[in-house]
Amino acid sequence: SADDLSRVFGRDQLAQIASRAGIGEDEAAGGLASLLPEFVNQLTPQGQVPDQGEVDGALSSLQRSLGI
Repeated sequence: SADDLSRVFGRDQLAQIASRAGIGEDEAAGGLASLLPEFVNQLTPQGQVPDQGEVDGALSSLQRSLGI
């Protein structure tokens, strides 16, 4: 949920993401709550977790996209 992501990212990181996107923190948390399930779905085709290198690369890419 958006509340869970607010706790995971913390207010500072969430504020940074929101600022870069030009939106409010609540909207950023809601957007992330919508985006992350699909990100995990794409990362784990057919429910299979990829090797650690692929996971690290995908997370790094997501962090760059979010500006964190």
